Amino acid sequence: MKTKANYFKIGVFVLLVLGMLIAGLIALSARELIRDTIALETYIDESVLGLSVGSPVMQRGVQIGTVRQISFVPQEYGPELGELSDSAFQKYNRYVLVVAEVNRAALPSLPHNNEVANVIRESVANGLRLKISPQGITGIYYLEADYFDPQRYPYIPVPWTPKRYYIPWAPSTLTSFTQSADRI
Repeated sequence: MKTKANYFKIGVFVLLVLGMLIAGLIALSARELIRDTIALETYIDESVLGLSVGSPVMQRGVQIGTVRQISFVPQEYGPELGELSDSAFQKYNRYVLVVAEVNRAALPSLPHNNEVANVIRESVANGLRLKISPQGITGIYYLEADYFDPQRYPYIPVPWTPKRYYIPWAPSTLTSFTQSADRI
């Protein structure tokens, strides 16, 4: 006996599956959109080879965020750089801008109000710096947030107004080693 396909039931089934698939994608995307994050930026005067968009931001081995953008400072602050002297322009023109998003849930001590700027400013004054660090021997790097001696790694003012919270950069271990070897 031959069974005839019921095209109406098949159509309803296909539409329900598509609807559930679309609803799932929207739910996953919405979770990403409503995540509570703080945007930080730093300016690095060394190669960032191995650091990429999506690389983790770690503090003492705990992931607190991800790298969201890597570009040169003139791409973001070009008009403001154009107003500088030639020597200042040459200095800041080579800086790499790294933008990171930090999850508030990973740092519960951060306030949820306008005090965030003060807490970050105070942390920077106490030596909070960002540096690139290797993830083993693979050549992949992550952005590390840690406290360093503020006398050894002083706050570096920039001649433009940062669009996000600014945390100064500390040279990577490899760069520090290379600079020490050059001095010898």
